Amino acid sequence: MENITEILQYYGIFPQAIVQISDRVFKIKANGKEYALKRSRLSKQSLKTWLSVYQNAARQNLYEIIPVYLTQQKQLYVEADGENYYLTPWIPSNHRNIGEHRLHSIYKQLGRIHLQTKSMYQLGKKELVNNFQAYKDSCKDNESRLLAWVEKIEQTHYPSPIELQVLTHFRDLRLSFQRSQSLVDQIIYQSESETNWGISLNHGNMQLGHLFEHYIINWERASYKHAIYDLVDLFHDGIIREPQVSHQYIESFPVYMEENPLNRLEQCLLSLYLLNSNDYIKMMESYHTKSIRNQSHIRQSMELEQMYRMVVFGLNFDAYIERNATGTEQD
Repeated sequence: MENITEILQYYGIFPQAIVQISDRVFKIKANGKEYALKRSRLSKQSLKTWLSVYQNAARQNLYEIIPVYLTQQKQLYVEADGENYYLTPWIPSNHRNIGEHRLHSIYKQLGRIHLQTKSMYQLGKKELVNNFQAYKDSCKDNESRLLAWVEKIEQTHYPSPIELQVLTHFRDLRLSFQRSQSLVDQIIYQSESETNWGISLNHGNMQLGHLFEHYIINWERASYKHAIYDLVDLFHDGIIREPQVSHQYIESFPVYMEENPLNRLEQCLLSLYLLNSNDYIKMMESYHTKSIRNQSHIRQSMELEQMYRMVVFGLNFDAYIERNATGTEQD
């Protein structure tokens, strides 16, 4: 702990207690206050982005981004032994499970950050069409590959548990490929009139352990790209950790839209990302070619089920978006 004590001296803090929470996080108690000292994973490049996050937070009053204490030399971090450390308030993790109130808070915080940091750019129409047409073709290919595997499994007298699992998933997987092709057509059509593209500050690591009542912590993987990437990460983490409440992410989504409205093209793109089944297909291919080694069938089955849950969530989310889009058109 001697190294930690030396680092804290840059902040003029003389700790009464240092508690190691993890390999990289230390809880500091000093002068009746509690702090979190983080030994970061920031590289030279990510350090520049991380610094820009806090410059933007100060300039745009983004109070949702957890504040970082300045050293006595007015620096946001301390470099020691080739690594970077930074100090923030300690936030008690008194509830980690998702619930309606907490999810509303997350959507409000994230939506405001995305809106406040948004910059608009013009879409390159030709490149967009070419890229999405290529993705549509890959969906067709994956659907054909999946169908071929299923036909082969059905001819097997004693399918393995994983093969039986694929048979139960087949209907939804095939539907996801077909729906993805329709979404590509909609995106290309929408791009005729929607030529602006929003780039926002993205957190880059949207797991529930980083999302608190008043703050979002750990901005080390931050980047600037479209807001849907944060949303996809948020949904995927929630589905893996608490699949029983995945419907709440859909039902509460209007709270995010109130903060940062997504146009029709962006909504279609979000659905398309959520329906992405490439990882599922790669795993199936690895299983059939026996390129997965040193991994139990139970572990493979669990991973396959998680990927399937994401696809089902994507289908449900897309159905919700479609219902609301239809309702808006009728209104």
